[in-house]
Amino acid sequence: MIKNTPTFKEFLILSFFVLIAVGVNLTKAVHIDDTAYLEMAKAILHNPFHPLSQETNWGNTSEPIFNINQPLFIPFVYALVLRSFGESEVALHMFIGLCSALAIFLFYMLTNHFQIRHKLFLTGLFALGPSFLPGQDLMVDIPLMAFWLVFFLAIFSIKEENHKKYLVAGLAVAIACLTKYISLTLLPIFIFAMLYRGHWKSIWSLGIPVIVLALWSWFNYIDFGAIHMFERPTPDLNDITFQMISYRMITWIAGVGSVSPFAISFISLKRNDSAGRGVLLAALASGFALSAFMILTNQTQFMAYWIIFFITGAFVNGFILLILYQNIMAAWQREDRNEFGQEIVLGLWIAGTITFIILFSPFIAIRHIFLVMPAVLLILGRHLSKQGMIVSRDVISFALTILLGVALAVSDYYYSDIYRVYAFKIREDLPREARIYQTGHWGWQWYSIKAGMIQYDTIKSRLRNGDYLVVPSGIFNQKIPARILPKLEEAQRLIIPAPAPTWIRTMNTNFKGGGYYGFEFPGSTPWLFSKAPFEFVIFQFVE
Repeated sequence: MIKNTPTFKEFLILSFFVLIAVGVNLTKAVHIDDTAYLEMAKAILHNPFHPLSQETNWGNTSEPIFNINQPLFIPFVYALVLRSFGESEVALHMFIGLCSALAIFLFYMLTNHFQIRHKLFLTGLFALGPSFLPGQDLMVDIPLMAFWLVFFLAIFSIKEENHKKYLVAGLAVAIACLTKYISLTLLPIFIFAMLYRGHWKSIWSLGIPVIVLALWSWFNYIDFGAIHMFERPTPDLNDITFQMISYRMITWIAGVGSVSPFAISFISLKRNDSAGRGVLLAALASGFALSAFMILTNQTQFMAYWIIFFITGAFVNGFILLILYQNIMAAWQREDRNEFGQEIVLGLWIAGTITFIILFSPFIAIRHIFLVMPAVLLILGRHLSKQGMIVSRDVISFALTILLGVALAVSDYYYSDIYRVYAFKIREDLPREARIYQTGHWGWQWYSIKAGMIQYDTIKSRLRNGDYLVVPSGIFNQKIPARILPKLEEAQRLIIPAPAPTWIRTMNTNFKGGGYYGFEFPGSTPWLFSKAPFEFVIFQFVE
C-alpha cells in the first residue's frame, strides 16, 4: 500500500529542507529577471485591464511589456503582494518560499507514489541541489514547478477513472500555462494519459486549460490587439541548422552535468553490470570527442568546465535512457498497462521539455533543466532503490550535491547583493543636484532607480553637460550610441574585490552575465570558479 503522508520524523526532515530553501532566498536581493516581473506587477496596479500594452525598458529602449512574452499569473500575484505590503522584498520572497515548500512536499509525494525506498535521500537531492536552491529568486520557475508537480501527481495517481483528479490536472495545466508558455508541453501528455487509459468521459477536463487560454487570448486582444502566446518569436527555418541543434544539445547535456554530482551514486564497475559500464565508457568517449573538437576549432577558453560537465551530463542522460528503456520493456513484457503508461509519461516529460527549450528558447539556463529534474531523479531513484541500503558513495554524492547547491545559492546571494548595496552608495557619493543616468538591467535596474538614478534609453535619453552615467560590469546593458562615446569622460572607477563566497560563481562578469541564468556552448559555462572583481565605471558627459 502506498503511504501518502510522511511520518512525523519525515515531516521534520522535509521541514528542515524547506527551512534551508527559504532561508537562502528570504532576504536575497532582487536579481536577474525579477525586475521584469516586478515591472509587470506595477503595470497591473497602474492599469489592470491593459498591463501588456504598457511600456518598460528591458532592452535598449522602452517597449510594450507584451514583447517580453511572459504570461501574467505570477505578476498578478505580485501585484496583490505589492498592494498589501508595499515593495516588501521579504513578503515577495515569502510567497516564493510557500511555493518552494509546496514543490518539496509534492516531490516527496511522487517518491511515495513510485514506492522509492530512499525517499528523503531523493527529496534532499531535489530540494537542496544546485538546480533548486540558487534559482528561487522572484522569477516564476519555483511556482511553475509546483504547478507541474500538482499536474503529474494527479496524472500518475489515476488508475481508475477519477473525475476529481482530472479536474485537478486540468486546473494545474491551466495555471501553469498562465505562468510560463513552456507549460503548453503538458497538454500532449494530458491528452495521452486520457486516451491511453480510455477515460473518454473525462475528456471534458481538457476543456479547462483550453477555455482558460481562450479567455487569456481574449484579454490580450482587448489589451493590445493580438494574442500574446502567438507573438512568441519562432525560429526561422534557415536558423535551425545542424550546428545550432548540435551546440544546443551539447549545452543541454553539459548543463545537466553541471548540477548532477549525484551521478556518483550510479557509476558501476561491476563485472555483471555491462550496461552501466557501457554508458560510462560512452560518456568518457563523448567527452574525449568534444575535447578534440574544441581543440581543433580553437574554442578552448572554458574547455575544462565543458568537458567535465559534458561527461557527467552524458552519463546521467545515457543512464536515464537505459533505465527508461529497460522499465518500458519490462512493463510491456509483463503486460502491465499502468506501469507502461507511467514510464511513457516520464519520457514525454523529459522529451517535451528538451524539444521546446532547444527549438524555442533564446538560450538555455539551469531553470530550464530544473523542469525535468524531478523526472530525472524519479527514474534514477527507482534504480537506486533496487540496490538496497545507501552506501558510502551515496553519502558522498548526496553531500557533494548539497554542498554545490548551498555554495551556489550563497554565492548568488552575495553576487546580487553587490548591486543592491552599490546602487545607493554610488548615488550618495555623487553630487546631490546632479542627474545620474544608469545602464544595465536585472536587479541593478531595480535598485539604481529606487536610489534615484535615471534609466538610460538608447533612443530617447538626452544627456546634458555635467550629467553622470553609471555602467556596471557583469550586467546586460543598453547600447551607448557612437555619437555619445567621445563625450563621455571617465570620472571614477570602482573596483570591488570579489567576496570569498562568490569565488564559485553563478555569473561570469567578463561575459556580461553568462552563466547559471543563461549559457551557451562554447561560451560561458553554468558556473565557474572566479575571483574577478566587480566594477562600476562612472562617466561624466562633457560637451
